[in-house]
Amino acid sequence: MRGILIDPEERVVIEIDRDFADIREIQETIQGHFTVAGYYETHAVFVHDEGMFACPNHVFTIMPHYDHPLMGRILLLKALNDGDCTDADLPVETVRDQIQFISRDILFEKLGIAE
Repeated sequence: MRGILIDPEERVVIEIDRDFADIREIQETIQGHFTVAGYYETHAVFVHDEGMFACPNHVFTIMPHYDHPLMGRILLLKALNDGDCTDADLPVETVRDQIQFISRDILFEKLGIAE
């Protein structure tokens, strides 16, 4: 199944093909347990449950469709009406063009949060 992996530590957005029908493949790709954090167009956003701890110095934002900052690796798969997922059909370039990688320090500064 074709997915789109966003890796903020490596600052890459790549296409990946694995058997994501097996939940363990999603966990291995994200490098940990995951949560569906929302939707990007018609695609489920699988995010590392502990992204803040797994990747503490890297943040990225998907703009303009998903305006909440996310940390850790993310996988996009197309969501179906029955709750299953299938191949992501977004062009990687489209996702890549809408990703802004920013550091945690810059994010905290923008939000007025002191560490």
